[in-house]
Amino acid sequence: MGSEEVLGSSAVIMDPTISPCNGSMVQLMDDGEENENLGVDLLNDLDLYLEDIKDRLTISRVVSDSVIKGIVSAVEQEAAQKIAEKELELTRLKKGLHLYIVGSDDGSVCSGMRQEQKNRKNELYSDTFVEHDSLQESLRNLKIDVKGQLTNLKKEIHKVKGSYSMRRNSSSEIVGLGGILLEKVPDKWSDVDKMVDGLGTTLDSFCKHAEDMVHFPKSLFFEWQQEREFQAEIEGLVIKNSIRGLQEELEQQRLCDQNTQLYSNGSASWLEKVQELSSLRQELDAIAKSLSVLESGQLISHGSLEHRKSSGHHFSNGNHDESIITMPENLEAAELLRDKNKEELFHYFKTEMTKMKRDHESKVQKVTEELFALKGVYLKERGSTLPGRKDKDFDTLRKKIPEVILKLDNILIENEKVPAMSNSAESLDTMKDRLESLRIENCELQDLLAQKKKEIKLLSSQVSDAAEKTLQHSWTVANLFRMIKNLKSSIEDAHIEATISEHLYKLLLKEFMGQIKCFSKESDLEYNIMEGSSEIIFREAAQNVKPASMLETEDSDMESIIMQGVLEIGLQEAFKEAEEKLSSLNLKYIDENEARLSLEREAMEKLEQEIHLLTATIKEKDKLVQESVDELEKEKENFELVSQELDSLKVQTKQQGRLTEKLRETAEERSRLLAASKEKLSLVEAREREHREELASTIVLVNGLSRAVTDFESRATKEIERKSLWLENLNSQFGSLIQKVSILKRTGFLYKKNLESKCSDLQKAEAEVDLLGDKVENLQSLLEKIYIALDHYSLILKHYPGITEILKLIRRELNGESMTAYTHDPASSSQSKAFGSNAKKFEDKRV
Repeated sequence: MGSEEVLGSSAVIMDPTISPCNGSMVQLMDDGEENENLGVDLLNDLDLYLEDIKDRLTISRVVSDSVIKGIVSAVEQEAAQKIAEKELELTRLKKGLHLYIVGSDDGSVCSGMRQEQKNRKNELYSDTFVEHDSLQESLRNLKIDVKGQLTNLKKEIHKVKGSYSMRRNSSSEIVGLGGILLEKVPDKWSDVDKMVDGLGTTLDSFCKHAEDMVHFPKSLFFEWQQEREFQAEIEGLVIKNSIRGLQEELEQQRLCDQNTQLYSNGSASWLEKVQELSSLRQELDAIAKSLSVLESGQLISHGSLEHRKSSGHHFSNGNHDESIITMPENLEAAELLRDKNKEELFHYFKTEMTKMKRDHESKVQKVTEELFALKGVYLKERGSTLPGRKDKDFDTLRKKIPEVILKLDNILIENEKVPAMSNSAESLDTMKDRLESLRIENCELQDLLAQKKKEIKLLSSQVSDAAEKTLQHSWTVANLFRMIKNLKSSIEDAHIEATISEHLYKLLLKEFMGQIKCFSKESDLEYNIMEGSSEIIFREAAQNVKPASMLETEDSDMESIIMQGVLEIGLQEAFKEAEEKLSSLNLKYIDENEARLSLEREAMEKLEQEIHLLTATIKEKDKLVQESVDELEKEKENFELVSQELDSLKVQTKQQGRLTEKLRETAEERSRLLAASKEKLSLVEAREREHREELASTIVLVNGLSRAVTDFESRATKEIERKSLWLENLNSQFGSLIQKVSILKRTGFLYKKNLESKCSDLQKAEAEVDLLGDKVENLQSLLEKIYIALDHYSLILKHYPGITEILKLIRRELNGESMTAYTHDPASSSQSKAFGSNAKKFEDKRV
């Protein structure tokens, strides 16, 4: 269709040029109309040129807005990702703290019930192993997830880079702010890559630190477990040995008291018993004399002496044998009594008393049988003289014999107790040794209590230091939140500045367009005035023309030529003024663009500096978080040790309370026993007083320890409550942060949608640009055809110098020589375009 129109126009052009028979006046009128049409065409070309500039400015503005919004959205996404990662880290730390607190509570319960629940230790240790393995697995999974997210982010960034590079290659002809921003985009993408790499390195370092904190070999854990068990066993053995030693001391003190009582009572009644023995001897002598009166002479005395010797020898041998026999029995009994309780001692003494009674009855029966046998022998030898008197004497003897037997039994029992008294000195020596060992053990216990007090003071100081560190950590967290708020406010300020700058640029462009329109209107008015004046002149000339006179025609031709020159000079001056104004406006626009770009560069540099500061602050905060985690772990270990020591102290206090109760009971018993023997046992009373003073000092120490332990427990409970409140406050603060993060995610999603819509708009603009390029190619083909047509009539068009210049320009355009001229001289390019469009319109009008 375009080729047919061009051929038709060329044919129409040929008709008026070939037929010059219409006359010279028609040619002059055509020349005036052509000059008028040239001015109109120039103005139309200026309008088209300004519309093209406007379209290019709108395209560059859209591209710059999209690029700036893309950069801002990328920065916001990075900030949102960093905030989300920090929130995840804080949640993991909270979970770890909760697990450690639960583990410490379980450890304290186990340490409190250690002696009663030994079977539960293995379950708790298995639970700790499971928790440790779960922590390691969670850290590994978290590391894998972080790496996957980083790889996805890098892929998305590379995709966005590829899309921008494709757009840049497709729209390389765009000039202005959009092109400058597209040139600066790679630098920003390199900064984004550096930030992503830095974030990856920081995350790797954080994961390594977390693995170092959590990962420790199981051999160390088993060693720690074995040490705990060994400590528990050693403490149990020490406590058992102390209890046994105290029990042995109490039993020895009881035996010592009994022996002292027996010794004092025996020493008092020993003279009485000696006197009773002497009286018994006198009575036996009297009985022997009464019997000797009945008997004759020396036989009686000899028999009585033999009987006395035999009986004395018999009794003495019996006593000696019994004393020899009872010595080992008493020694064995003394050894056995040390390992027996009250009830066992009572049963033991009861059985021994029954045995003694049975032995005594059997011995009495033997002695009575021997006496009756001796009486029978004596009566057979003596014969039956004085039967009545003998019967009476024998009756009295029979009455006296059981009394003498009872007295002798008492003497034998006391003689059996005498060797036990002989062993009392040895038992007193052993008691002295035991008392000295008890004093040494008491001194050791006092030293241990002093060491425990020092350890408790150190632990309290460590707890106070930990509290100060937690406060410092809370201050740092508050400062972090403040920094985040300040950054958000700065981002909002940057958004506001960008919007204000956009509005200012729009206003400036509107003013520029208004000025251009005013200039076009003024030029239109001037052209209309010149056109009216020329029409009036031509009309006057036409009225004054005389067809017969050739001179007048020549004058009119000269006047028309002069008018054409005047019009050309006026148009050239108008074009020069328009070009000067356009150049001044272009310079102003370029200066404004440079100022705007400088401001944007400064703003971007400020944003980059702020981002670097944020990264540095985030790294410092990561270090602070790691230090706080290490300190919390140390505090947990200290708390565990304190809880173990508190449990051991509680056990020791309970045992010491039992021992104090036992000691009070023993003191009451001692007071009762000493009330009966104050006058005789002054040495024993002095020793007991010393023991009482030592026991009072131990009781005072135990009471002081119990008070210190209660104070420490109250302090620990208060600190635990305070830390729980602090954790609850942190939970509430993190809840508000989570809400803010959700809001930021929503805004990011909206920004993403807007970006997608802008991308679709840009794609549409690219498609339109492609269509315009096709149209330009078609127009170039038309120009080729027009040039061919005009070149065919070059001999005729030599009389028109403007048309020949246009043909030269078209030739250069077609040969590719005018591109450099356009790039170097924008004024000449605009003139060539204007002349080309004017020539085309001129040819159309001629047609």
